[in-house]
Amino acid sequence: MGGDRKRGVAAAVSLLLGGVLLTGCGGPDEAPDIGPWPDVTPATTLPPGTPITDWLTVPQGTMLLGSAFPRRDGGVQALMLVTGDALDAVADLSEQAYNAGFRWLSSGGFSGDHGACEIVSGDWAAATETYPVDARPPDEPHWLYCGGYGVRPVAEGHQWSLSFRLILGSEPEPYLSHLYLSLDWLPVADEAEELELPTTPLEVPDAPAPVDPPPYPTSMPEPGDDIGEPFTPTGEDYPLLEGSRLTAPPFPSQCVTGGFYAVLELEEVGVNRYDAAYRDVFGGLPENAATPGEEFTRGETRAVYRQYHLVGGGDLTIHAVEYPGRPAYLMVSRCND
Repeated sequence: MGGDRKRGVAAAVSLLLGGVLLTGCGGPDEAPDIGPWPDVTPATTLPPGTPITDWLTVPQGTMLLGSAFPRRDGGVQALMLVTGDALDAVADLSEQAYNAGFRWLSSGGFSGDHGACEIVSGDWAAATETYPVDARPPDEPHWLYCGGYGVRPVAEGHQWSLSFRLILGSEPEPYLSHLYLSLDWLPVADEAEELELPTTPLEVPDAPAPVDPPPYPTSMPEPGDDIGEPFTPTGEDYPLLEGSRLTAPPFPSQCVTGGFYAVLELEEVGVNRYDAAYRDVFGGLPENAATPGEEFTRGETRAVYRQYHLVGGGDLTIHAVEYPGRPAYLMVSRCND
């Protein structure tokens, strides 16, 4: 699939964690040149070809922010910046998944009317029209939206699922040039009827992407600044804490009333301390009111996953990875509904 599209391969230091390959985190001197943003670049990025799992690598045209974030059962989530051709990135990701036995049950642009990817005009949160990717982009602000959901056959009462969402905006504000993916190991009820899976790959147009990555922001939030703006309701504030920094601007969640994903790099090791601090400053209920989380270690690498209910409603999820001798990373996700 994808015609002449070819995946770039780059060497990466990695650690095997329960079936998930956790990438090593290079220092600033090791970060590859990502091209069009000479003044400000993401804090820590890892190149195409970096392992995310034992079968999935960072797609071409993207850069992994900080680390992959594993779960105990082998699942993982990751947030990437789109720095090259977005359709190349989607084609690469979908091809890797197809080769690993995933079959795409749905492809979802913003409306789902134009296959896996489509152009959307208007404000990012209030679309006015959708177009196929081979249409001429409108003169007003517009963005490219791609998405998909695939599964592998049921095995041992569980099923692997993979979902992804890509948004690429034509305007510098809000900065939207992200690819988010989640790999999940889901239980399947004994009485559930197994779906007949499609056999065809995800259809991704073999053409240049109709939207290029926007200019990278010239400044980033400082401690005390809101890390979720503009993807949270008016009047709510989610400050960046001392000792942590955003690796890149946040990405909006799919929650009905708003929310965001953000990957933070910690200046010092102390995942539990930052977990509690962000819970408290974001209005989270005490830890004993949290959804049961998980904390596990493989070798010298430690991962933590916790979800909290917030006082004003909604949830806060903190997913952390801690490496010996390397920065630790938090993926903070806020769902308002």
